[in-house]
Amino acid sequence: DGDYVVGTLDGNRRDPNYQAITLPSGIVIQGSGANKSIPTTNLPSRRGSTRIRLRNENQTIFRIGGCTDHVIVQNLELLGNSALYGETPRANRGSYGIEGLGKWIMKGQTGQQEPNTSQSIKIENVTFQNLEKGIYVHNANDERCNTADQHCGGWQFDYVLVDQCVFINNGTGLWIDTYNTDWKISNSFFSYSKHNPPGD
Repeated sequence: DGDYVVGTLDGNRRDPNYQAITLPSGIVIQGSGANKSIPTTNLPSRRGSTRIRLRNENQTIFRIGGCTDHVIVQNLELLGNSALYGETPRANRGSYGIEGLGKWIMKGQTGQQEPNTSQSIKIENVTFQNLEKGIYVHNANDERCNTADQHCGGWQFDYVLVDQCVFINNGTGLWIDTYNTDWKISNSFFSYSKHNPPGD
């Protein structure tokens, strides 16, 4: 258990080399518990929980790329760029708890496809708090997609279980924009507040 800060040089200043913690196939990320921070202060005073937090905007905690299978994330809290007790409010724009990012590659000259589906992802007993998006799964390049380079909107992120999770004070809990997804979302709680729009 404990409070772990990522993406910084000294616990506060942004690390310019930090992208995200990339999760490879077959990994299990397991904390000691998902007790959420006190919602009004985000002061990490609850014992028996594992909390991974950001201290800057436009950062991601965990990223899952293409061709990744069997990833488990469980029993922890993912916390955005939250103000600690006594701090002024901090921005959480572009902050994601878990980001899935990939593309279905097309070879322009031959038209040959190189599928790189990611699948069998389990997210269980995880608290997502004060992030722009708790879970954000999308295609690389999004609106700037080049059809000669990739099948736009065609990346697959399949067979996903989100179970016993809590989404609190996020702009959006789940944002999924991929092709042929098979998700099961169960036993989870979504709570939003007007101070963190849009509250989807």
